[in-house]
Amino acid sequence: MSETRKYGIYVVWLVVGSFSGYLVFHPYIMVVNYLAHPQGQDLWPGNLYNVFLSSLEPHMFFMAGAFAFFGCLIGLFISLLFERRRRLHIIELESERKKAEIETLRKIMVTLSHYLLNSNTVIGGMARHARKNETNRDTVDSLDLVLEQARRIDAVIAILKRITEIKTADYTSKGHALMIDIAEELEKTLQKEASQGNGTQNMKG
Repeated sequence: MSETRKYGIYVVWLVVGSFSGYLVFHPYIMVVNYLAHPQGQDLWPGNLYNVFLSSLEPHMFFMAGAFAFFGCLIGLFISLLFERRRRLHIIELESERKKAEIETLRKIMVTLSHYLLNSNTVIGGMARHARKNETNRDTVDSLDLVLEQARRIDAVIAILKRITEIKTADYTSKGHALMIDIAEELEKTLQKEASQGNGTQNMKG
């Protein structure tokens, strides 16, 4: 909802509340007061109608204005209450949408991880085995690149498995397509694994 429409609704409720105070609350109180203290007059509809009309006369403007202000406050309260309920409903819908997205993502990841991790384990194992017996520098560099990408695949799958919030980022120059943004988390995971690997090597040394 736009800000203009939201404030427009506030104004409508304020106007409705003020008119209710002036045309309903004030006459109602006048009629009730007349019924409670008839002062010897007959309680017949004509007199009640005259009391109602007298509540709208100019000399009653001050009291009617007080009731109009009271009605205005009630209208403001009602508008704020509806606005709060509307926001809570939007938050609830957004929460349900995010839960559905994450649940869908997790189901996909269960399937993908089964196939990708198994394949990645084989690729990484074969690359490490080949690297041990390889002396050509270019080939070793290529195998190191394969192993690095295999570690990235493992890290991506691990991150997507434990994801709790979906953020998107453009990956095309025109911004027509989006992907799940895990770049920052991926770098942290890889740095952590690298530091753990260096620590293990230092202990062996």
